[in-house]
Amino acid sequence: MAESQTHFQPQGGLHKLKQDLQEVANALGKIYIKQSALLLYWEDDETNAQADVNTMKDFLITPLGIEYIILMLKKNCRTPGWDVLDAMRKILADRHKPAMQPSLLVLYYAGHGKLQPTGSLR
Repeated sequence: MAESQTHFQPQGGLHKLKQDLQEVANALGKIYIKQSALLLYWEDDETNAQADVNTMKDFLITPLGIEYIILMLKKNCRTPGWDVLDAMRKILADRHKPAMQPSLLVLYYAGHGKLQPTGSLR
């Protein structure tokens, strides 16, 4: 028996999705002064994570007008949490001053974790 695959089809088609995203963008602009996103994936990820990050950028971030940074975590990185925190701090310091302004930081991780032979999780 063949395995069936499900593909995302927005209700009302792509045109309706774009209209809905524009409504979200208009609403966000009334709530948040600053909007940024950090898009993450691992180098050499076997789950097509880089393409997922680009899709997120193209279909969600760009139409909403949210500034973004893409962070590719190197496959031999020993401290990915520190790299992510550094990137988040940079976004907040560079783009979200003064701190009292209403702001939004979207953190998007694409891919899956993987247990290494050493027992550590990547």
